[in-house]
Amino acid sequence: MDVATESPLEATAAPNPFSETLEVFLPNSPAETVQLQLFNLSGQKVLDQQFAGAEGQYALSTAQLSPGFYMLRIEADGVVQTLKVVKSE
Repeated sequence: MDVATESPLEATAAPNPFSETLEVFLPNSPAETVQLQLFNLSGQKVLDQQFAGAEGQYALSTAQLSPGFYMLRIEADGVVQTLKVVKSE
């Protein structure tokens, strides 16, 4: 199947704003692997984790991050979605 014709991931992240942990939800995702990356607004990758795809819910430990805006890049078997998330104090 061509990536351009696949349905979007429909991923969500909560809570937003987050503090210690950011939960990412991928409903009905048949992906074998899921990669979650957080980037600061300067484009620097500050977190990169890979998970088995069948879980549907993934927790990122974010206690070490500074408060501010981040872009969460979610990739599941070549399909990518990006969400804007905020780290609170």
